Amino acid sequence: GSPELGPGAGTPEDMTTAGVLSLSRNQPLSRSRPSDKRPTRASAAAVPLEQLLQHPSDAYVKPIIMNHRIEKIAEPKVVPDELPFPALSLDAVASSSQKDLEAFLTQVYRCIGGHTKAIEKYNALVYFQTLCSDTPTANLLVNSSLMTLFVKMLQNPSHPANLKIQLCTVMGLLVRHATYISTELSTSGLLSACVAVLQDAQIKEKKVRRRCMACLGELLFYISTQQPEERVSWVLPPSTLAAVLDCLRQSEDEPTRHYAVKTLENLSAADCEHVAAAVGSPSSSPAGPGDSFANSFCTQEVVHALVEVFHGASRNEYLKTAAVSALSRLCRVCPSCLGWTLQDFTPSALVRHAAAGNSRAGQACINVVLLLLWQYVLYYRYREHPDSHPSFLLSHFDGLPMRGAGNAPDSKPSGLGNGTIPSGVDVSLNVDDIQRLEADLSGEGGEPVASFLTGGLEQASNTTRAKGLLVAALLCFCGTRFLKLCCDHKLCLILERYSKEKDPYFQSCLRVLVSVLSAVTTAALATLALDLERITESQASSARSPQRHSSHSRGGPEPNGRLVEVPPQSLENFSIAVHVLTTPSLRAGVASPAVFEWLARCLCAVERVEESEVLSEVRLNLFAVVEATAADGAVLKTHHMAIIGRLLPALASLLRSASGDFRFLCLKLFIDILLQFITDTEFYDGAGDTEPSQSINRLLQTMLLPQCETLLSDEDPIPLYGLKLLNCVVSQSPPFIAQLYELNLVQKLFDFFELEHRNNNVHLTKLIVKVVESPVVPKRLLYELGVVPKLSSVLVYAFEKNVESFFEPCLNIAHTLLYYTAQAAAAASASSPTPQPQHSPTKGAPRPLSPSAAANAQELQLHLTSNQPFVKNLALFTLLSLSKDLSVAETAAHCALLVLQLYPSSHDNFLSAVSLTNVRQALLLSGDALVICKVLLKALLVPMTGQTLLPGGGVAAAVPRCCQAVRRDE
Repeated sequence: GSPELGPGAGTPEDMTTAGVLSLSRNQPLSRSRPSDKRPTRASAAAVPLEQLLQHPSDAYVKPIIMNHRIEKIAEPKVVPDELPFPALSLDAVASSSQKDLEAFLTQVYRCIGGHTKAIEKYNALVYFQTLCSDTPTANLLVNSSLMTLFVKMLQNPSHPANLKIQLCTVMGLLVRHATYISTELSTSGLLSACVAVLQDAQIKEKKVRRRCMACLGELLFYISTQQPEERVSWVLPPSTLAAVLDCLRQSEDEPTRHYAVKTLENLSAADCEHVAAAVGSPSSSPAGPGDSFANSFCTQEVVHALVEVFHGASRNEYLKTAAVSALSRLCRVCPSCLGWTLQDFTPSALVRHAAAGNSRAGQACINVVLLLLWQYVLYYRYREHPDSHPSFLLSHFDGLPMRGAGNAPDSKPSGLGNGTIPSGVDVSLNVDDIQRLEADLSGEGGEPVASFLTGGLEQASNTTRAKGLLVAALLCFCGTRFLKLCCDHKLCLILERYSKEKDPYFQSCLRVLVSVLSAVTTAALATLALDLERITESQASSARSPQRHSSHSRGGPEPNGRLVEVPPQSLENFSIAVHVLTTPSLRAGVASPAVFEWLARCLCAVERVEESEVLSEVRLNLFAVVEATAADGAVLKTHHMAIIGRLLPALASLLRSASGDFRFLCLKLFIDILLQFITDTEFYDGAGDTEPSQSINRLLQTMLLPQCETLLSDEDPIPLYGLKLLNCVVSQSPPFIAQLYELNLVQKLFDFFELEHRNNNVHLTKLIVKVVESPVVPKRLLYELGVVPKLSSVLVYAFEKNVESFFEPCLNIAHTLLYYTAQAAAAASASSPTPQPQHSPTKGAPRPLSPSAAANAQELQLHLTSNQPFVKNLALFTLLSLSKDLSVAETAAHCALLVLQLYPSSHDNFLSAVSLTNVRQALLLSGDALVICKVLLKALLVPMTGQTLLPGGGVAAAVPRCCQAVRRDE
C-alpha cells in the first residue's frame, strides 16, 4: 500500500489509525547500496585495464547526515513528561503489534501536526529522532503519513528555525536508514521543499541550511542507488543544481559546504559502480545523461567549485578529501568533466597533492590522473584505429600507439581523427586538452610524476600503489621518457619487491604494467637492432667508397658524408630494456622469442660497428642482459628453443670477432647458457632424440667445434674457457671426441698437458680422461704424445702441492692406461702357445707364434714399455689410497694393484717397511670401505703369491721375504 491520509487529512484530530501506517512489516526491502565486494584472486587474474581503473574502495561511502566529521551535533534531550503520549523505547516500538503501533504513531502525528505549541512539536520531534536509527522501523516510518506531514511543515514559512532543523534531521535520518522508500514519496514535494529552503534568502539561520543540505544529500544519494526505471518518478526540480552550487560557494558556511560536497561524492559513487559494471562489454555503454543520476551535477561550474573547495583556505582535511574524491567520481561518471578538471588540475599537480595528502585524497588524485591518461590513450587509439573497441584494446597492448617506442608518431597531436568512434566509447578530451596534458607531462611536470611513482608510492596505501602501477603503464603512451625517469629512480627494484605482493587487485595492476614493459622492451630492442644494422651497412658502403670518413660517437658516416647515428630516443628506450631485463621478476614477464631474436641481432650488429664511447656502453649493456638471462634458469627453461635456436648461434658466430674482449665475453656467456642445457636431461640426451638435443648437437658440430683450434690458440683467458666448454661437451656426449680427433685437436690438448703450461688446468685433465677412455683415439698416439710421463709429473706435483682437484682425473687416466695394459696381457695370454709336455720329443723348443698372437704380444709390449714410469709412482698410489675421498682412495688402490700385477719388478719396493706401513694405515683408515680393503689385500697377495697378469706368470720367489717383512712390520 501507499502512505495516505484518511478522511479529513487536513485535520489531524480526525486521523484514523489505518491512515498513519500503510506499509506491512513483511514487505521486502529493495534499497541497493554500493557493494563492498572485493574481486577474488581468480577474477583478478583476467581483469582488463579499464576495469582496473575502478577499485571497490573508490565507491565507498559514509553517511551524510549526522556525520561527525562534518558537524559535531549535540545529542538533543527529550523531556518525556511534556509529551502527550508515552515515550516508548525503540525496542518497544519495534516489538509492538500492528494495531498498537498504529495507535501510538497516531498520537505522535496529532502532537506534531496538531494545534500544539512549537516547543511541544519540537520536543515530540526530538523524541521521534530516537526511533529513526533502526532500519526496519525507518522503513515503516518513511513510508507513512508522518513523512508527508514533515514535508508540509518544512514548507510552512511560519515555523521557527529550530523546528525546521529538527524536521530536516528526522527526515534525513529516515532516508539514511531506510532501505525501501515507496515511489509515492516522490509526489510529496520533499525534493522541492529542501531546494526551496536552501534558496530561501529569508532564512538566516546557518544550521537550517546545514541540516536541509544534509537531508537533501541523503535523499539524492538514495535516488542514485536505484535502477533507472525506479528513478523515473523522482523528478529533480530545475533549481536543484543551483541550490547545491550555492552551498558550494566560498562564502557559504563550511559545514554546509561539506554536506554539499559529501552529497556529490556519495551520489556519484553509485553511478561509478554502474559505469564499472558496463565497461568491457562491446554491447554496453557507459551511463549517459538519461541513465546516470549524477550526470545532472556534472557541469563545469560544479567541477570548478569542487576545485575551489580543495584549494581553499580551510584546514579541514576531511572537506578537502571529500572534494577531490567527489571530483574523481564525477570524472569517472562523466568523462567530460576531465577537460574542465584539466583547466585547474594538471597531472603533475595532482601527483604532488597525492604525495602530500592523506591516503584517501591521494587515491582520488591518482584516480583523476588515471582517467586523464586513459582518455589520452583512447584519443590516439581511435584516431589511429577507429574500428576497435576498448575490450580489444585492453588485452592487446601491441596494438596501441607506443609514443616514443620504436617508430613513434609525431609528438604533437594533429587533432581528432576522422575515424568513427565506436558506440560505448567516450573520447571526451579535445585537441586543446591533449596539448595541455602533453605540455605538462613533457615539461617539468614529468619529474614529480616519476618521483611519485617511485619514492612517493612507498608511503601510499596498497590500493594507491596498485593504481600507481597503472599510471606508469599509461604514461608509456605519452612517451617512454617517463619510464626512463622512473627507471633512473629505481622503479625496477621497487617492482621487484612488489612482485611478492599477494593482493589480487595489486597483482592485476602489476601484470598490466609488465605487459606494457614487454611491449616497450621488444620495441626498444627491435629499434636498436635496425639502427645498428643501418649503421653497419653505412660503414661498409663508406669503406668501399673512395672517400673515407672517421666514425662518430654514436655511429658512422654515410657514403655522402652525412653522419649515421643511433638516435638518442633509441638509446633511451634501450636503457629501459636493460633495466627491465636485468630485473628477475620483470624479466620472467617480458621475455619472449621476439626479445631473444632482437637481442641476438643487436649483438651481431654491434660487433660490426666501429668502436665508439656510446656503442661501447651499448655492448656492455647487451652483455649484461645476456648475463642476467644466463643466470635465470626459469627463463632459459621457458624459452629454451628461442635461446638455443637464435641467441646461442649468435654468440657462437661472434667468437670470430676481431676484439679479444668481445670474443671472451661471448664465449663466457655461451658456456654459461649451454652448460645449463646440456647438463639437464630434460633438454639434452646426447643422442639427439629430442628437438632441443638435435639443435644443440647441430650447433656444436657446425659452429663451435670447428672454431676450437682457434679458441685454444687465442689470448688468455679464452683457451681456459674453451677447455671448460670442451670438457663439458664431451662429458655429456662422448661421441664428440671423434670430431675432436678428426680436427687434430687431441695433439693440441696434450701440448697443454705440461706441468708448466699456463693452460694446464683441471678442465684439461678431465678432458684428457675422456680422450684416453675413448676407443676412437689410437693408444699408440697417446703414448707418442707422452701421456704417461706428463701424467706422472702432473700427479707428483699435485700431490706435493696438495692440489686435490687433480687427484681423481689424474688417477683415472693412470687407471685407464693400466687397465688397457691388463687387457693386452689377457689377450696375449689367451693367444700364446700351450707349453709342451715333459715327454714330448720337442720339449724345450719354442713354438712359432700365430699372426694374431704376435700382434697381441707386440701390443702388450707397447703398453708395458709405455706405462713403465708408473712403477715409480707405486708409492704415490699407496699414499693416495689414504685419501679421505673414497673415490680417490679406491682408484689409487686399483692403480697400485695393477702395477703390482703387471710389473714384478715393483714387488720389492712394495714390500719395503715404509710401503707396508702405508698399506696398513690405509687398511685401518678405510674402515667400512670394504672395496678398498679388498683391493689392498689383493695387492698384498700379488708379491706373496707371485700371481701376475703377464703370460706365464706364477709364484714368485719373494714369498718368504714378504712374510718376513709382514712379521717385521707387526
